[in-house]
Amino acid sequence: HLAGALRVNASLTSLSLWGNEIGPRGAEHLAGALRVNASVTSITVSSFPLPVQQLKGGVEVLNFSNEQLTKLDAIIIGSLLEGNASLTSLNLRWNKIGPGGAEHLAGALRVNASLRVINALHN
Repeated sequence: HLAGALRVNASLTSLSLWGNEIGPRGAEHLAGALRVNASVTSITVSSFPLPVQQLKGGVEVLNFSNEQLTKLDAIIIGSLLEGNASLTSLNLRWNKIGPGGAEHLAGALRVNASLRVINALHN
């Protein structure tokens, strides 16, 4: 499976899965692999390339406003935020995350102690 290959691959830097129907379960598997992969810097599951390394840490503010993010993006974002100790502000307004995506983000908030502001209006 792709997620298994990502766990051990050390050369892939960008992955675009836009237009593929990976589904929520597939996004969860990919998110788990991305947590341990050190080489992938961006992944696209809808129409916007998510900055994997920034979601893992190193920046204080991320703005994903009006990027057409979906539940699948939220699954990956939530998973990577679990280990992020530097991000304090995340702007997700005007996307298509929906209730299912919001649940995954809420799960990340249970373990992320650095995030102070999330703007998720109009999702």
